[in-house]
Amino acid sequence: MFNAETIIIGLCSGLLGVGLTALLTIPANDMVANLLGSGGTLTISYRLATRDTRGPERAHHPNRWPAARP
Repeated sequence: MFNAETIIIGLCSGLLGVGLTALLTIPANDMVANLLGSGGTLTISYRLATRDTRGPERAHHPNRWPAARP
């Protein structure tokens, strides 16, 4: 009987914790957005996200992966 009560109490407290956290995330995000002056979601261009960051010597190389030497 004690094990069943423990499981029920643990399940209820876990669900309550997850639910409250999910509900408090909404106003917390709004407060941070107002503090930082953010206009909403962050957007990043595809060109910036896929650029080559391995250094200037490889940035404009026509073949990104050189062929294996024989």
